Amino acid sequence: MASIALYGDIEECLELNKFNPKFNIYGARVLDRDNKFPKEKLIENQITEVIAYFYKEKGCRILNLSIGIEEDTYMGGKQFTLAQRIDEMCREFDIFVCISAGNFKGYPYCEEIEYEKTIREYPNYLLQNNAQIINPATSALALTVGSLTSEPRLTLSEERGVNV
Repeated sequence: MASIALYGDIEECLELNKFNPKFNIYGARVLDRDNKFPKEKLIENQITEVIAYFYKEKGCRILNLSIGIEEDTYMGGKQFTLAQRIDEMCREFDIFVCISAGNFKGYPYCEEIEYEKTIREYPNYLLQNNAQIINPATSALALTVGSLTSEPRLTLSEERGVNV
């Protein structure tokens, strides 16, 4: 998503072999080497520190937050505390935050021989009950995005499920 905002039509850039960025993108790693949040601090505090740093030190007003806590699937009811904190930061700093909806995990056709079936049934399987958004994608003030593509593309990963 960030690359589309930065360069526009990526396929056109590839065809022309020309990438002209429209602005700067800063990256921050908030996960450890095992792609987990460090346990020493609350996740809400870690994200708050990152957002505050990029706002105050870099003047960042648009933040792409491509994280999700798979254990926290939204089932209705109360807002997640991380999503709530992101909403507070949006108000406090007058920033725009874009959040990923989360990878879909558990799609029944995860074997290589099922590629065609997976493509054929995309995106309908995303409307099933087990394809719900994860924390912090329930943020009221952030933009939650599932995926952007000009045509279905499929990658399979045993650890992560199906990404289209």
